[in-house]
Amino acid sequence: MTQFIGTVSACLTRPRDAAEDFLLARYRLYTNVYLHKTTRGIEQLLSTIICRTAEIVESGDTGLLGISGENQLIRFLSPGGETLDNYLALDDTVVWAVIGRLRSCGDGRLAQLATRLWLRQTPATIDIQTEFPNDSERQRRAQHRLDDMFKDAFGADVFKDDAKLNLYGEIGADDAKAQQRLMIQLRNGDVREISTFSDATIAASDRGRRFLRYYFLSESDYNRARSAIEGR
Repeated sequence: MTQFIGTVSACLTRPRDAAEDFLLARYRLYTNVYLHKTTRGIEQLLSTIICRTAEIVESGDTGLLGISGENQLIRFLSPGGETLDNYLALDDTVVWAVIGRLRSCGDGRLAQLATRLWLRQTPATIDIQTEFPNDSERQRRAQHRLDDMFKDAFGADVFKDDAKLNLYGEIGADDAKAQQRLMIQLRNGDVREISTFSDATIAASDRGRRFLRYYFLSESDYNRARSAIEGR
């Protein structure tokens, strides 16, 4: 999770309260939007499509795609094309236009994935934390079963998504992480990290909430996975 960079000004009546409210609001935004299982499932599809498209472009067999080499995305994915100018030329319109064209491309798997994304057909999902709330041992066993069962299918028909979210991470005195600190400017001009106040509501910690999901393009794979974690 990307940490906020900056300093809260002392012109606010209670700058520390505002900063703590910000951290909690950001945490809820990630849990309810950015890390929502549907959002992450769509991201898995899109990422796989982009990676497969890049493989075809790099191989030089762009005729499979049916898209001009002057297309902004194709240009960006071409060898040496990862420039700032090419990146800035990309937007939602460009990407969705490519997805639309890829539905009829010569690569069967890519066409299937693009069609699925175009039709908003999200993968079936197993959310390990939701399946076994507050039972870390059952979560562990379910993860091992699914990892072993689908180890050869990851990235193809099955996708594993493992993310961790902290309200406010342990920063410490490491210079490499100094830019990740959320600082409070006091009325006298001094600046202190938010977690250093003795009565702070927000405390730095390396503990976090885990989001472990498995996404399935095939209904049969999903049913197999569900039977495995339910012990059937």
